[in-house]
Amino acid sequence: MAHANHSAGAMDGMDMEMETMTMYFYQSEKVKFLFESYDVDSSTGYFGVIMVAFILGFVCETLSIV
Repeated sequence: MAHANHSAGAMDGMDMEMETMTMYFYQSEKVKFLFESYDVDSSTGYFGVIMVAFILGFVCETLSIV
């Protein structure tokens, strides 16, 4: 059995389609974060919410290792 035609990059005849994901970004200080009733409307509140989310994620990942 001859294996001469096999190579690492031989993908002739196979069409590969790449999927794209469209993302939208906006900038605002008025955000609903995690809960609909928790409104953030200042820079300090937004920064606090981001820090709480980061700490919560860090704690969850740390506990999943232990």
